[in-house]
Amino acid sequence: MATIRKRNGRYHTQVRKNGISTTKSFTNKLDAQKWAKVQEVKIEQGTYTTIKKEDEVVTLAFLLARWEKEVLTSLKSWSVERYKVALVSKALGNLTLDKVTSTLLASYRDKRLTEVSNQTVKHELGLVRRALKKGIEWGYTSIVPYVASPSLKGQARTRRLTEKELNFQDSLVLTILIALLVYDLVLYWQHRLFHRIQFFWRFHRIHHSDLELDISTSVRQHPVSSLFSNMITGSLLVLSGISYEAFILCILCSQLYSFFTHANIKLNTHLESVMSLIFITPKTHTVHHLANLPYTDSNYGEIFSVWDKLFNSYRQYPGMDAHNYLLGLDSIREKQDQSVIKLLLNPFKH
Repeated sequence: MATIRKRNGRYHTQVRKNGISTTKSFTNKLDAQKWAKVQEVKIEQGTYTTIKKEDEVVTLAFLLARWEKEVLTSLKSWSVERYKVALVSKALGNLTLDKVTSTLLASYRDKRLTEVSNQTVKHELGLVRRALKKGIEWGYTSIVPYVASPSLKGQARTRRLTEKELNFQDSLVLTILIALLVYDLVLYWQHRLFHRIQFFWRFHRIHHSDLELDISTSVRQHPVSSLFSNMITGSLLVLSGISYEAFILCILCSQLYSFFTHANIKLNTHLESVMSLIFITPKTHTVHHLANLPYTDSNYGEIFSVWDKLFNSYRQYPGMDAHNYLLGLDSIREKQDQSVIKLLLNPFKH
């Protein structure tokens, strides 16, 4: 059955027959009627195909890959939607577009409804429809098969995730964890180089000039030091292939954790001993801010203490002799040297 509607000066024509739906727009109503009759005959005779060029074989996986690259990546929801693309592509990707019919999509819908929620299935079908609509513009197909979306009425989450879904979510968590480990390792070596190379130390020492350790110390950075740090971590984004979202998440986690490690707080003995096995704690990082060598040149880690232990730069808190140690630097201890202007100019003096 053909439906012709006039929209914005053009005749939008849709033909639905035997589970197949195809659309096209015309400037002339007579052309629209002729085209609709031809499509109805083709569908009735079984000669209708979604591929316009006989020598061109396009799979759903190919269409979804191009749609993801050229359309989906520009959307804010890309980081979530791309996983749905991967799931659909894995299940239906090998099919050529002429095989993606209403019957097939209905079968896929019914099977998925036994595995996931109605909402998830609705999203997946919507994703396929959007890709196929774009496929019409690209000349890969001329129809978008119709299939009814599952009802969401009274749908509450009453099931547990399947093992397959849990594995998929675990892989996402694992990806983020690996990105954070790589990011923290880069920060460790960057921090260590800032202490070893005199040029970088001139600017980084401003961070060590604070005579009292608290949250504000974490942002007590010279602008030049921050610039070099951003250049190094920015290079990580380009060279490692870490996604932009994961990179931003790493920066956020690192900065928030920096507030914790610089805070003037004391953990109880048991928590401190357990946590410091893997993570940098306020007590561990206090060692790094002691004015006495070799403590200043130790405990470079930002989040994880494993790097210091692995590369032999980890030192325990002085313990009973701690009262003999001062925070900050001996060279920037006078009150007049602690002003903002003095600290900004300090690296350029000597």
